[in-house]
Amino acid sequence: MSRTFRITLDEVFGGETLEASSIRELCGEVARYEHGQCQDNSCEIPSMIEHGHYLAAVHALAGASEFPAVDALYAKYAKSLTIKRCDKDATEWWDFVSPFSVRCHDCGAIVYGDPVDETFPQNGCGSCWKPLDVESFIDTFRDSVIESLLWATLVWNAEGCDEGNAEDHFDASDIPSEKYDEIDGMCRSFVSENWETLGHYQREAHNLGHEYLVMAAHLDSGFYRYVSAEHGETLREMARADTLPELHAYVGDDGELYID
Repeated sequence: MSRTFRITLDEVFGGETLEASSIRELCGEVARYEHGQCQDNSCEIPSMIEHGHYLAAVHALAGASEFPAVDALYAKYAKSLTIKRCDKDATEWWDFVSPFSVRCHDCGAIVYGDPVDETFPQNGCGSCWKPLDVESFIDTFRDSVIESLLWATLVWNAEGCDEGNAEDHFDASDIPSEKYDEIDGMCRSFVSENWETLGHYQREAHNLGHEYLVMAAHLDSGFYRYVSAEHGETLREMARADTLPELHAYVGDDGELYID
Protein backbone atom coordinates (compact mmCIF):
# COMPACT_ATOMS: atom_id res chain seq x y z
CA MET A 1 0.00 0.00 0.00
CA SER A 2 1.49 3.32 -1.07
CA ARG A 3 1.93 6.04 1.51
CA THR A 4 0.68 9.58 1.06
CA PHE A 5 2.55 12.55 2.46
CA ARG A 6 0.46 15.66 3.02
CA ILE A 7 0.36 19.01 4.74
CA THR A 8 -2.61 21.29 5.36
CA LEU A 9 -2.29 25.04 5.60
CA ASP A 10 -4.14 26.73 8.43
CA GLU A 11 -7.41 28.54 7.85
CA VAL A 12 -5.70 31.91 7.45
CA PHE A 13 -4.32 30.58 4.15
CA GLY A 14 -7.50 28.84 3.07
CA GLY A 15 -6.90 25.46 4.67
CA GLU A 16 -5.55 24.05 1.39
CA THR A 17 -4.02 20.56 1.43
CA LEU A 18 -0.95 19.58 -0.56
CA GLU A 19 -0.06 15.91 -0.95
CA ALA A 20 2.26 13.58 -2.85
CA SER A 21 3.55 10.02 -2.84
CA SER A 22 6.99 10.94 -1.43
CA ILE A 23 8.68 13.62 0.62
CA ARG A 24 10.62 14.72 -2.45
CA GLU A 25 7.47 15.13 -4.54
CA LEU A 26 5.71 16.89 -1.67
CA CYS A 27 8.62 19.34 -1.57
CA GLY A 28 7.97 19.92 -5.26
CA GLU A 29 4.31 20.65 -4.60
CA VAL A 30 5.25 23.07 -1.82
CA ALA A 31 7.89 24.83 -3.91
CA ARG A 32 5.47 25.24 -6.82
CA TYR A 33 2.75 26.47 -4.46
CA GLU A 34 5.03 29.11 -2.94
CA HIS A 35 7.17 30.11 -5.91
CA GLY A 36 5.87 28.38 -9.00
CA GLN A 37 4.81 31.57 -10.76
CA CYS A 38 8.24 33.22 -10.49
CA GLN A 39 9.86 33.81 -13.88
CA ASP A 40 12.89 35.75 -12.65
CA ASN A 41 15.86 34.12 -14.38
CA SER A 42 18.20 35.39 -11.66
CA CYS A 43 16.22 33.52 -8.97
CA GLU A 44 17.45 30.01 -8.28
CA ILE A 45 14.07 28.64 -7.16
CA PRO A 46 12.44 28.35 -10.65
CA SER A 47 15.56 26.56 -11.92
CA MET A 48 15.55 24.16 -8.96
CA ILE A 49 11.86 23.41 -9.52
CA GLU A 50 12.23 22.99 -13.28
CA HIS A 51 15.06 20.50 -12.93
CA GLY A 52 13.57 18.49 -10.05
CA HIS A 53 15.73 19.62 -7.14
CA TYR A 54 12.78 20.09 -4.81
CA LEU A 55 14.57 19.64 -1.49
CA ALA A 56 17.03 22.37 -2.44
CA ALA A 57 14.13 24.62 -3.45
CA VAL A 58 12.21 24.37 -0.16
CA HIS A 59 15.45 24.67 1.80
CA ALA A 60 16.29 27.89 -0.05
CA LEU A 61 12.77 29.21 0.49
CA ALA A 62 12.93 28.38 4.20
CA GLY A 63 16.07 30.43 4.56
CA ALA A 64 14.78 33.37 2.53
CA SER A 65 11.48 34.42 4.10
CA GLU A 66 8.25 33.20 5.66
CA PHE A 67 6.15 30.91 3.45
CA PRO A 68 3.14 29.17 5.02
CA ALA A 69 3.41 25.94 3.03
CA VAL A 70 7.16 25.70 3.70
CA ASP A 71 6.53 26.31 7.41
CA ALA A 72 3.86 23.59 7.47
CA LEU A 73 6.18 21.20 5.64
CA TYR A 74 9.02 21.68 8.09
CA ALA A 75 6.67 21.52 11.08
CA LYS A 76 5.53 18.04 10.06
CA TYR A 77 8.51 16.52 8.21
CA ALA A 78 11.56 18.30 9.63
CA LYS A 79 13.33 14.98 10.33
CA SER A 80 13.26 14.14 6.62
CA LEU A 81 14.51 17.57 5.58
CA THR A 82 17.93 17.56 7.17
CA ILE A 83 20.47 20.21 6.28
CA LYS A 84 22.82 17.51 4.96
CA ARG A 85 20.18 16.10 2.62
CA CYS A 86 19.03 19.49 1.35
CA ASP A 87 22.58 20.76 0.90
CA LYS A 88 23.43 17.63 -1.10
CA ASP A 89 20.49 18.32 -3.39
CA ALA A 90 21.55 21.99 -3.75
CA THR A 91 25.11 20.95 -4.62
CA GLU A 92 23.86 18.51 -7.24
CA TRP A 93 21.64 21.23 -8.73
CA TRP A 94 24.53 23.72 -8.88
CA ASP A 95 26.89 21.19 -10.47
CA PHE A 96 24.21 20.62 -13.10
CA VAL A 97 23.25 24.22 -13.80
CA SER A 98 26.48 26.18 -13.29
CA PRO A 99 28.11 25.37 -16.67
CA PHE A 100 25.23 27.16 -18.39
CA SER A 101 24.73 30.03 -15.97
CA VAL A 102 26.47 33.40 -16.05
CA ARG A 103 27.03 36.48 -13.93
CA CYS A 104 25.38 39.61 -15.30
CA HIS A 105 28.20 41.93 -16.34
CA ASP A 106 26.24 44.92 -14.99
CA CYS A 107 24.86 43.97 -11.55
CA GLY A 108 26.68 40.69 -10.88
CA ALA A 109 23.54 38.57 -10.35
CA ILE A 110 23.80 34.93 -11.40
CA VAL A 111 21.44 34.30 -14.30
CA TYR A 112 20.47 30.70 -14.90
CA GLY A 113 20.53 29.14 -18.36
CA ASP A 114 19.05 25.80 -19.37
CA PRO A 115 21.34 22.79 -18.82
CA VAL A 116 18.86 20.51 -20.58
CA ASP A 117 19.12 22.46 -23.82
CA GLU A 118 22.74 23.39 -23.02
CA THR A 119 22.06 27.06 -23.63
CA PHE A 120 23.23 30.23 -21.88
CA PRO A 121 20.64 32.83 -20.85
CA GLN A 122 19.57 34.74 -23.95
CA ASN A 123 17.21 37.27 -22.44
CA GLY A 124 17.87 40.11 -20.03
CA CYS A 125 18.99 39.78 -16.44
CA GLY A 126 15.91 39.43 -14.24
CA SER A 127 17.60 41.54 -11.58
CA CYS A 128 18.64 44.65 -13.52
CA TRP A 129 17.25 43.92 -17.03
CA LYS A 130 20.68 44.29 -18.63
CA PRO A 131 20.79 42.30 -21.90
CA LEU A 132 22.86 39.14 -21.61
CA ASP A 133 23.24 38.11 -25.22
CA VAL A 134 26.45 38.08 -27.20
CA GLU A 135 25.71 41.47 -28.79
CA SER A 136 25.57 43.17 -25.40
CA PHE A 137 28.83 41.51 -24.38
CA ILE A 138 30.48 42.67 -27.63
CA ASP A 139 29.40 46.27 -27.01
CA THR A 140 30.94 46.29 -23.52
CA PHE A 141 34.04 44.43 -24.68
CA ARG A 142 34.65 46.76 -27.66
CA ASP A 143 34.09 49.91 -25.61
CA SER A 144 36.68 48.67 -23.13
CA VAL A 145 39.17 47.95 -25.93
CA ILE A 146 38.73 51.49 -27.26
CA GLU A 147 39.06 53.05 -23.79
CA SER A 148 42.25 51.08 -23.21
CA LEU A 149 43.59 51.96 -26.65
CA LEU A 150 43.03 55.67 -26.03
CA TRP A 151 44.69 55.33 -22.63
CA ALA A 152 47.72 53.67 -24.23
CA THR A 153 48.04 56.32 -26.95
CA LEU A 154 50.13 59.41 -26.21
CA VAL A 155 49.47 62.86 -27.70
CA TRP A 156 52.67 64.26 -29.27
CA ASN A 157 53.42 67.91 -29.97
CA ALA A 158 55.67 69.33 -32.70
CA GLU A 159 58.71 69.23 -30.39
CA GLY A 160 58.33 65.49 -29.87
CA CYS A 161 57.10 65.75 -26.31
CA ASP A 162 53.99 63.96 -25.15
CA GLU A 163 51.09 65.92 -23.72
CA GLY A 164 49.36 63.13 -21.88
CA ASN A 165 47.12 60.28 -22.89
CA ALA A 166 44.67 60.47 -25.75
CA GLU A 167 41.87 59.46 -23.37
CA ASP A 168 42.14 62.94 -21.81
CA HIS A 169 41.24 64.55 -25.12
CA PHE A 170 39.33 62.03 -27.26
CA ASP A 171 36.61 59.40 -27.05
CA ALA A 172 35.32 56.67 -29.35
CA SER A 173 33.46 59.15 -31.56
CA ASP A 174 36.77 60.84 -32.48
CA ILE A 175 38.35 57.69 -33.89
CA PRO A 176 38.34 57.63 -37.73
CA SER A 177 35.49 55.46 -38.97
CA GLU A 178 37.72 53.01 -40.84
CA LYS A 179 39.79 52.28 -37.73
CA TYR A 180 36.71 52.12 -35.53
CA ASP A 181 35.11 49.60 -37.90
CA GLU A 182 38.31 47.55 -37.94
CA ILE A 183 38.44 47.47 -34.12
CA ASP A 184 34.75 46.62 -33.93
CA GLY A 185 35.17 43.82 -36.44
CA MET A 186 38.12 42.31 -34.59
CA CYS A 187 36.30 42.45 -31.26
CA ARG A 188 33.16 40.98 -32.79
CA SER A 189 35.11 38.14 -34.36
CA PHE A 190 37.09 37.38 -31.19
CA VAL A 191 34.03 37.30 -28.93
CA SER A 192 31.92 35.30 -31.38
CA GLU A 193 34.62 32.70 -31.95
CA ASN A 194 35.21 32.33 -28.21
CA TRP A 195 31.65 32.75 -26.94
CA GLU A 196 31.49 29.21 -25.57
CA THR A 197 34.26 30.30 -23.18
CA LEU A 198 33.50 34.00 -22.74
CA GLY A 199 29.83 33.30 -22.06
CA HIS A 200 30.87 32.06 -18.62
CA TYR A 201 32.41 35.44 -17.73
CA GLN A 202 29.67 37.94 -18.54
CA ARG A 203 30.44 40.18 -15.60
CA GLU A 204 34.07 40.50 -16.73
CA ALA A 205 33.26 41.83 -20.22
CA HIS A 206 34.88 45.21 -19.54
CA ASN A 207 37.97 43.74 -17.91
CA LEU A 208 38.37 41.15 -20.66
CA GLY A 209 38.28 43.89 -23.29
CA HIS A 210 41.31 45.47 -21.64
CA GLU A 211 43.07 42.10 -21.43
CA TYR A 212 42.39 41.49 -25.11
CA LEU A 213 44.06 44.79 -26.01
CA VAL A 214 47.10 43.86 -23.92
CA MET A 215 47.45 40.48 -25.61
CA ALA A 216 46.76 41.80 -29.12
CA ALA A 217 49.57 44.30 -28.47
CA HIS A 218 51.76 41.24 -27.77
CA LEU A 219 52.51 42.17 -24.18
CA ASP A 220 53.04 39.51 -21.53
CA SER A 221 49.79 39.66 -19.64
CA GLY A 222 46.18 38.91 -20.15
CA PHE A 223 43.10 37.10 -18.91
CA TYR A 224 44.36 35.07 -15.92
CA ARG A 225 43.01 37.51 -13.35
CA TYR A 226 39.46 37.04 -14.62
CA VAL A 227 39.14 33.52 -16.04
CA SER A 228 40.32 30.01 -15.21
CA ALA A 229 43.86 28.96 -16.11
CA GLU A 230 42.59 26.65 -18.86
CA HIS A 231 40.36 29.30 -20.41
CA GLY A 232 43.04 31.95 -19.97
CA GLU A 233 45.58 30.03 -22.02
CA THR A 234 43.10 29.50 -24.85
CA LEU A 235 42.11 33.17 -24.91
CA ARG A 236 45.75 34.30 -24.79
CA GLU A 237 46.64 32.25 -27.85
CA MET A 238 43.62 33.53 -29.77
CA ALA A 239 44.30 37.17 -28.83
CA ARG A 240 47.98 36.93 -29.74
CA ALA A 241 46.96 36.09 -33.30
CA ASP A 242 45.26 39.50 -33.64
CA THR A 243 46.92 42.87 -34.21
CA LEU A 244 44.81 45.89 -33.40
CA PRO A 245 45.33 49.07 -35.45
CA GLU A 246 47.46 51.78 -33.85
CA LEU A 247 46.15 55.25 -33.10
CA HIS A 248 48.25 58.38 -33.63
CA ALA A 249 47.36 61.49 -31.64
CA TYR A 250 49.18 64.78 -32.11
CA VAL A 251 49.04 68.55 -31.94
CA GLY A 252 48.74 70.02 -35.44
CA ASP A 253 50.50 73.08 -36.81
CA ASP A 254 47.33 75.02 -36.07
CA GLY A 255 47.54 74.07 -32.38
CA GLU A 256 44.51 71.78 -32.60
CA LEU A 257 44.49 68.15 -31.46
CA TYR A 258 44.08 65.38 -34.04
CA ILE A 259 43.82 61.61 -33.97
CA ASP A 260 44.13 59.21 -36.86
